[in-house]
Amino acid sequence: MWTWESIRRRLARSYNIQPPQWAAPSWQTGNTQKCLDELRQYVERDVEAAIDWYYAKKPWKAWASQLLKFTTLLATGLGGLLPIVSATGFFAGGRSGSDRQIHDLQVNQIGYLCFGLAAALLAFDKYFGYSTGWMRYITTAMSLETLLRNFRLDWARSTAALAGVTPSGAVLEKLLQKIEDFCIAARTLVEKETQAWVMEFQTNLSQLEKEARAAVDSARTAAEKESRATADSTRAGAINLSVENLPDLDHGYDVLIDGETKESSVTSKTWTIMDVPPGLRRLEVTSELSGKTAHTSQGVKVEPASVVAVSVTLTPLKS
Repeated sequence: MWTWESIRRRLARSYNIQPPQWAAPSWQTGNTQKCLDELRQYVERDVEAAIDWYYAKKPWKAWASQLLKFTTLLATGLGGLLPIVSATGFFAGGRSGSDRQIHDLQVNQIGYLCFGLAAALLAFDKYFGYSTGWMRYITTAMSLETLLRNFRLDWARSTAALAGVTPSGAVLEKLLQKIEDFCIAARTLVEKETQAWVMEFQTNLSQLEKEARAAVDSARTAAEKESRATADSTRAGAINLSVENLPDLDHGYDVLIDGETKESSVTSKTWTIMDVPPGLRRLEVTSELSGKTAHTSQGVKVEPASVVAVSVTLTPLKS
């Protein structure tokens, strides 16, 4: 039965299996039957406490499991239906052309988000063990109930032949052995359930750590790759300039990139201009030819960390 106290204890995670108060039997003369009954009742109450604990914990696991399963089915259904309904134009709202395409894309992205939510809910249920815990609690509680019922029937059968006579000797030893076997069998069921929980928890924790480590490594690799790509895209390039009519010039030539002088009085026919920012650059070459200013300019696309070859011929400016 649910009470505010049981709910408070459950939320505070302070509700554990509490065995009954133990009082060692005295086994005094004339007190054998009473001590035997008290020992039997103690073991039965201990098992009943375990059964009550499992049934008290089960609804929380069941509620969480059913909620997660329902939400997962809902999210999966929405994720599959949204693109289909969107294709019919239901969400178009009178839109047409590119506006409708963008809106349909947004609706489809919501569908993908629903699929992601469904996967997250399944993982949440798996790692916190709501569904598996629910099944374990039901199985263990029913096994304990069966064990308790069989013990009581067997006890009634074993003591019926005594016809009210206080057991002693081998008969008493046999009855005590039945109580011990019953206690061991009950504790074995509880320990088996606990070991299953520990195994599941360790497995899920190991899997979570593995997936988290893989996600971190993947994110680091992607970040490093993006960083390298960004660095490569900003690395300066170079222009290998060749002035074909250098012998006809009165003297060396000047080189300008985007209006900024990069080299002055170059006398070599071929000259490499270093540290040119990548992108489309305006290359200008100026000199003098037969006493007149000679000039040429053109656009040059410079790729990151690469050298582009450019051949020019200077012609005198028209006066």
